[in-house]
Amino acid sequence: MSDAGWQPAVDNLQTQINSLNSEVSLLSGQETSQATELSLLATQVASLQTEVSAIQQQVSRGNLLADLSGVSVSNAFDAPVLLSLNGNSVLSMPISPNMDGRPFRITVLGRMSDDNSNNTNFYGTLLLGNSLSSPALVTSSGPGSTGGLFFYELDCFWDSVLQRLFLLQVNEFLQQGNIGGNTTAAISNSVSVPVGAAGSQLGFPVASQSALQFVFSGQWNNTSNPVSLTLSQFKLSLI
Repeated sequence: MSDAGWQPAVDNLQTQINSLNSEVSLLSGQETSQATELSLLATQVASLQTEVSAIQQQVSRGNLLADLSGVSVSNAFDAPVLLSLNGNSVLSMPISPNMDGRPFRITVLGRMSDDNSNNTNFYGTLLLGNSLSSPALVTSSGPGSTGGLFFYELDCFWDSVLQRLFLLQVNEFLQQGNIGGNTTAAISNSVSVPVGAAGSQLGFPVASQSALQFVFSGQWNNTSNPVSLTLSQFKLSLI
């Protein structure tokens, strides 16, 4: 057969090859698109799994959001010192769950050891932020030997639109061990809430959920018998 006799067969085969190449190219494009979609779905699944894990952890620990219980400080003479646990003094709100518009509670329960002195003055302050220069939320003070307990329970509300933290309710208890008496301070005397016209609460500026951080400082004035201070509870929880 002459070369010309093979040409139709060659042309037919080439046509089939071109068609198959077109199908391969089409399938390859679909595979790339599917791979991209699968990658996106995998990312979404991973994100959802992270949220599920966070929820499972939340369920396993009840309403607890963050816990720094057991923080302590000693020899904080004449200057406030942040209480810390293993070097960490900041009680931080986790990024999950979303706390925008959800009330939560800050609980502080502390004990100061008795130094057997009648000249000791104790000052304890809960601060909004991560340093001693942060705004004060509530302060307790006790004259005389304060071998007793103090307790704060603050119900709070954070608004992401206004970017402010509001105090809904504050309970406070202070016991002075040497006196044997209990005192309950009025909110107006111990809580530093910014107010506007007609006494309306302005709240505390907080730009983001991650900025919901709290520290506690302790201070006393007796150097002859240094005392220790421990927060048996320092935690954030859902209400």
